[in-house]
Amino acid sequence: PMARPVLGDFGVAAQPFRDRGAGRPPLVAGTAHYMSPEQLWGEVDVDRRSDVYSLGVLGYRLLAGVLPYDGPNAAAIAAKRAAGAHPPLRAVAANVPDRLAAVIERCLEKDPNDRWRNARELHAALLRAEAGRRKWWRVW
Repeated sequence: PMARPVLGDFGVAAQPFRDRGAGRPPLVAGTAHYMSPEQLWGEVDVDRRSDVYSLGVLGYRLLAGVLPYDGPNAAAIAAKRAAGAHPPLRAVAANVPDRLAAVIERCLEKDPNDRWRNARELHAALLRAEAGRRKWWRVW
């Protein structure tokens, strides 16, 4: 039988921000590489588009073998995100089909309004991007 991957967590899923009292910054918990920009900046109102960002980071890493942003700590990763764009997926993984790369790149948009609205929309985009090609998502 084939191995079946199981997604467990991107970091800390419940209550990533905690109010530590007046005058103290909120406590941010999670895996900085996979946190959306709005989570790294400490915004409290995050929604499904933040999960889409995390899925985009995972897809980028699986396809390219590297993270879109990397650094020794959350502050360094946040600074790299603020300083500019990540290397395009096709620049680090030339064998990735253009349509698939475009889907992943949209997941990684800094502005949540420019991302897929939710996982259902992302899934539909992946199906359209790979229509007629090898069904890589059904390998397992």
